[in-house]
Amino acid sequence: MEFTLIYRGPLPSNGNSNQKQKIRDFLHPQLKELWNHPPLNGKRQWLTPIGSPENQGFTLVEGRSGFNFVALVSNKIWLVTHLSINFLRNGPPGQLISRGGDLDNRLKTLFDALALPNEGQIREAPPSVQMPENFFCLLEDDSLIYSFTVVADRLLDGTRLHPNHLLSTDHPELEVLLLIRVVTKTTELRVLNLDL
Repeated sequence: MEFTLIYRGPLPSNGNSNQKQKIRDFLHPQLKELWNHPPLNGKRQWLTPIGSPENQGFTLVEGRSGFNFVALVSNKIWLVTHLSINFLRNGPPGQLISRGGDLDNRLKTLFDALALPNEGQIREAPPSVQMPENFFCLLEDDSLIYSFTVVADRLLDGTRLHPNHLLSTDHPELEVLLLIRVVTKTTELRVLNLDL
C-alpha cells in the first residue's frame, strides 16, 4: 500500500506531549479518510472493538486511557513501513541543522507523533476525539519504520499560518511543510494482509 500524508505546522526538536499530539490531530483526518478507499474500505470491520456485533474476531482498535486508537502499520497485521519525507522549511539551503534545531531531533518528534501515544502522553495531551470514535495514527510503534529518506528544501510559498491557527507558532524557523510518502511492507504474508 502506498499513500501520502501532509503536515503543515511547527516541528520542534525534542517536542513535548502537547506538540506531538497537535501533529497527530493534524494527521488523524487524513488517516481516517484513508479507510474510505481500497483496500482498507473492505476491512472496516477491523475498526470495531472485539465483542461488537460487526466484529469478526479481529480488531486494530486499541483502548488506552479511555480512548480508542487505530494504528494502520501494526504488528497485528505484520506490517512495517518505509517513509520518504519531503521536508520543506523556512530558511536558506545549507542551514538544515542550525535553523529550528537539528534534523535528527525534529525527525524524532515526527516519528513519535506518527505512533500511538503512551499513557503518560495521553494524560498530558488527550486526543481531539471523544469515545466511542476512533483516533487514527499511522504506527503502532515507531520501531515499525524499517527505513526512511529525507529530502530537505526551502519552503517558498511565503505564507505563514494565521496566529489563531491551531498549529501557529511564534517561531517561524520551526514551521515546516512535510510530504510523507508511506510505503507498507509485510513481514509475514498472511490472509489478513494479502492486499496491504
